Amino acid sequence: MHHPEAPYDVDVAVIGGGPAGMSAAVRCRWVKSYRSLPCSVAVFEPGPIGGLAGWRTCSITGPGYRYIGDGLVTRIMTDFERYAIPVLPHRVTMIRKSNAGFSVQTADGPAIRALSVVVATGMRPLSNERHFLGRGLFVTYMGYEYFPKLFDRIRVAGRRGVVVFGNRKSAHLAELAGPLARATDVLWVIDEPLAVELPDLPGRVVRGRLKQVDGKGSTSAGFDAGDRNDPAAPDFERDAAAGVERVQWVDEHGEEHTHDCSAILLDYNAWENQTRRDWDKLGLDDDGHGFITIDPWCSTSVEGVFAAGDVTGRYRSTAMALGDGVNAGLSAVRYTYRRKFGSEPNLFAYRSADRSLSATERDLPSVRDDDWVVPLVPMERIHAVLRARPLPREAWLDGAIDVRRFVEALSGDRSAAVEVIEAWMDGKMIAIHRMPEFE
Repeated sequence: MHHPEAPYDVDVAVIGGGPAGMSAAVRCRWVKSYRSLPCSVAVFEPGPIGGLAGWRTCSITGPGYRYIGDGLVTRIMTDFERYAIPVLPHRVTMIRKSNAGFSVQTADGPAIRALSVVVATGMRPLSNERHFLGRGLFVTYMGYEYFPKLFDRIRVAGRRGVVVFGNRKSAHLAELAGPLARATDVLWVIDEPLAVELPDLPGRVVRGRLKQVDGKGSTSAGFDAGDRNDPAAPDFERDAAAGVERVQWVDEHGEEHTHDCSAILLDYNAWENQTRRDWDKLGLDDDGHGFITIDPWCSTSVEGVFAAGDVTGRYRSTAMALGDGVNAGLSAVRYTYRRKFGSEPNLFAYRSADRSLSATERDLPSVRDDDWVVPLVPMERIHAVLRARPLPREAWLDGAIDVRRFVEALSGDRSAAVEVIEAWMDGKMIAIHRMPEFE
């Protein structure tokens, strides 16, 4: 996926692996079912793939169209496997402009160069919280009248201490948390920049963000909620089983801390009203609360950057995230295609051009000698397409290869090389990387 020899690494970098990011990545690889040139894509997701779509139940339109646990994620993952979409388990720390387009820097991996970016980070980055859902980890949701019952359950589970993660909007919990703070140790970890004053809350208040939950978690945690026989029944917090033992958090200076506790509360209600984008070195326009402003095509204020899902601040809906992801993914395809080839791709059947179509119409771009052929699936699948005409070893795709060198490996037969490349395009097995036609 990292191709230092090529002009850039991927056509599209997708930041976030929730339903918006997953659907965007799939549409970059599967543009349409017949002849089409896919984009190379990589998804950055430090937590479990699927985001909040794998927590409890996931309603698309309502109770009648609902997935239990990670059912929706499993469904989408079939296309990730079919098209070998890479998921990089790294937290993105910075996105900035670079020579080819954008540079995506992570906390513990190499910088990835991309022609375009889809931001689908949700309200906040996820870690391993899902593995402790119902095992001492709670979330603010279900409406304000449910909160007292929620805090009763937190008090029972949190006898060895409670850690609350939120932001300045978490001040709305001050009154409810008063009795909890009198019964046990409460630590508030508030994710706000230094310039923002921290709220007055019962207990100790520090500045920082969640890194990881420690204890006896389970990869199936949260998947057993919901009622298949009565899908309209409320999906509320069950009595918590033992699980949370401590939590790791990072302060505003990047220093890591560990705090013993037996219960954790994630204040999603606050994050739904205010978010942070520490990684944004692009200056994306927002609504004043940290949520990215987009147009009807999911374009942001920076050309080549698209946004989808909860980070846009609209209704928090799985259906909307999926739709936004498709929208942003196809918009990124259009943008990168236009940059590389100077024309619009045929995303669907054809583009109306007020003219008759001929038998010479093409859906694939012409191949140039300075293009780079970039493999998108495992090598054995790529070479299996050409069993009837095996390639010489020097023409194997062990990584990105420029067309000029590929032609040389086929004894200078350019027409044969282009035929092979187009066969790989037909199978959506390769991408073509080309330095942009315009800046």
